[in-house]
Amino acid sequence: MIESIAVGNGRPDLDHSLNRLSLPGTPIRVWSDDPLRRDLFFRFNQSLQEFVNASSEITTVFPAGR
Repeated sequence: MIESIAVGNGRPDLDHSLNRLSLPGTPIRVWSDDPLRRDLFFRFNQSLQEFVNASSEITTVFPAGR
């Protein structure tokens, strides 16, 4: 996701947004015992996405073979 954001100049491609990754059957699933708190993820999704998008400004290096 971070690499996608960096390549996209601060914007992920459609397969690497928090919205896409949190849909049923995809890599991230949002769990909570409290339905209201679970709903907060979706309410603040765009703010969270902007926070993650800011990672494109950080130099990131991944170790080889991982």
